[in-house]
Amino acid sequence: MATKGIEAVFLETHNWGKAAKFFQALGFELEFSTDHNSGQLRNGDGPTCSSPRSQRLRSLTCRSS
Repeated sequence: MATKGIEAVFLETHNWGKAAKFFQALGFELEFSTDHNSGQLRNGDGPTCSSPRSQRLRSLTCRSS
């Protein structure tokens, strides 16, 4: 089976703020953040990382464009 690369990476974090700062240090820009500790980051025209509102443990999904 051939692959075309990585489509998505799923991460879990206990702290959205620290995860957002980590990705900002990698060059991602915060597109929006909510008052319930979720949001979305984007790296130019490339991948996005988002954290939906969910339980205490946050899932962070990074997808290519």
